Amino acid sequence: MKTLRSFLFFVLMSGVFAVGLKAEVTWEKVTSGTTSRFWDVAYVNEMTAFAVGVGGMIMKSTDGGVSWTAVTHTLTTRDLYVIHFATDQVGFIGGLSATVLKTIDGGETWTNVSANLPEIITTYAQYDTQAINDFYFLDANNGFATGYNGIILKTTDSGATWTFHGALGAGTFRSIFFVNATTGFIASHGKLIKKTEDGGQNWTNWTSTETTFNHFFETRFFNETTGVAIGDGGSIFRTTDTGANWTRVVIDPAPTGQLWGLTVVSATTAYASGQVGQIYKTTDAGATWTKEDIGNNTSIFRGMANAGESKVLAVGDAGEIFKLKSSSSGLTNPILSASMQLYPNPTGDFLTIKTDVSIEKIALLDVTGKTVVVHHIDAPVLNVKMLNNGIYFAHIYTSEGLAVKKFIKQ
Repeated sequence: MKTLRSFLFFVLMSGVFAVGLKAEVTWEKVTSGTTSRFWDVAYVNEMTAFAVGVGGMIMKSTDGGVSWTAVTHTLTTRDLYVIHFATDQVGFIGGLSATVLKTIDGGETWTNVSANLPEIITTYAQYDTQAINDFYFLDANNGFATGYNGIILKTTDSGATWTFHGALGAGTFRSIFFVNATTGFIASHGKLIKKTEDGGQNWTNWTSTETTFNHFFETRFFNETTGVAIGDGGSIFRTTDTGANWTRVVIDPAPTGQLWGLTVVSATTAYASGQVGQIYKTTDAGATWTKEDIGNNTSIFRGMANAGESKVLAVGDAGEIFKLKSSSSGLTNPILSASMQLYPNPTGDFLTIKTDVSIEKIALLDVTGKTVVVHHIDAPVLNVKMLNNGIYFAHIYTSEGLAVKKFIKQ
């Protein structure tokens, strides 16, 4: 039986405003086994994930993204830009030279089905420059693809045949997403977001007048009305009226450079990533964003994926894969939370946390969800005198999960 211990944690709040608060590192780098560039990543389920990249590279994880092995194949040596699973069995990979690979067994085997694309693409004079940049499937049979040089494709038979709904030469379409069977969006170069309301038959354009960026790279939605789009210039745009209007979100500190990766993990939570090790998180459906600390600022992220709030991946250049730390997923252990004691509460100065499990660190959050201080265990007293009066939440990371306790500073 574990020995009952009381922990009194001390944080020296004086000097905080002079040196600034150190953000909590919530991401960890995992070993991918390659130094080649990844372009995209996708989960099949909570344990199985695939990442794709240059030179036909396909990597697989069977432990939720912790370790990776190469998928050996002779299907293509072209760069692969996107991987998307319509179901836990049916998935597609797209890339340069209008490459399309398909699996019907959850990624155990893959087949090159590029020949199924419409003749307007396969006979195009500059076929080698054509690229499939993104897929979105409503179910195993009904889906869409978009790509370089004005490609918009639709299938109703799981990719056995495709119909062309774009215009060659119309631009570089980077991302496609549907909020229902009829309404969908494409993020494009040239500050353009395209919208369809008839299942991809016809498209209308919305173009930003902002002068501080040039291209959209990805778009995703939280629900049928609220979505976000990311691009270069550190741009994140948001719509709350099903794409009728888009507004650039003001963020502090502002993202810089190109943002390529975007994944929505719940009705309110999403992550965006890009150059210089940037990962931003929203917990209010894109209205506000905070910068995550990944421990370095040299990574260049190209794609993101999730299998729920506890499983999030970011992939990019130099074979880098970062994984959201499981203890930082925000998933609480309700039994642990109920058994843990935090006193006195309310308090004006010190807090004691009594528990019989090993504590790794504590993060104090205000009512807006902002982390005001993080402390790793190296001192016996938690001094909260310098906190403003109000309600706070202690996120207590332990060997047996996350406990969340509310307290009042008065």
